[in-house]
Amino acid sequence: LRASALAEPKLKPEQFSVLVRDIPSIPHGQTRKEQIDSYFKELHPETFYKSMVITDNRKV
Repeated sequence: LRASALAEPKLKPEQFSVLVRDIPSIPHGQTRKEQIDSYFKELHPETFYKSMVITDNRKV
């Protein structure tokens, strides 16, 4: 059942595993997505898949 729900093309907020707030300032030369990806890749190198940065949650 979960696999069929995840296979739908439309993303749903309830599918997200982690909601991160109050992220430190972006290091020079890096985007917000690069900052988040590098952080989680360092913590979870074997299991991190991808991130999606949402800055306006009214559109989700």
